[in-house]
Amino acid sequence: MKKLKILFVVLLGCFSFSAIVAADPSSQGTSMDNPPKQSSKTTQLHLKRASNRPNSPSRVGIECVYGEGFIEFSLPESVFSLSVTISNDTEEWYGFVTRYDFIQELPIGLSGEYSVECTAEDGRIYIGSIVY
Repeated sequence: MKKLKILFVVLLGCFSFSAIVAADPSSQGTSMDNPPKQSSKTTQLHLKRASNRPNSPSRVGIECVYGEGFIEFSLPESVFSLSVTISNDTEEWYGFVTRYDFIQELPIGLSGEYSVECTAEDGRIYIGSIVY
């Protein structure tokens, strides 16, 4: 009976700890001051090829989640930081993201299609587009 009580207390403690960790926003890799993502969209940035020859799609890519006023990058293990350029015919935005600071604020009110070009620290260039 005593062993059953000890087992019950240990299981209850584990359950309580997991509930605290799940409720902690810092355990999710984001913070409370990050922009809300209710109307976010996702796109994949692909590795830019040096030649114009058609190739199979790159297996290495960067997932990009964006919405009104923010853009977030999921960096692969081989990439620590990116220099980011977002542009269209009339405007350009520059930013820098790292594995630990992967969300950037964007100007509010963007509309239309924008090209995204990210240059990694090793010189690799990832390209794609986003549409607001």
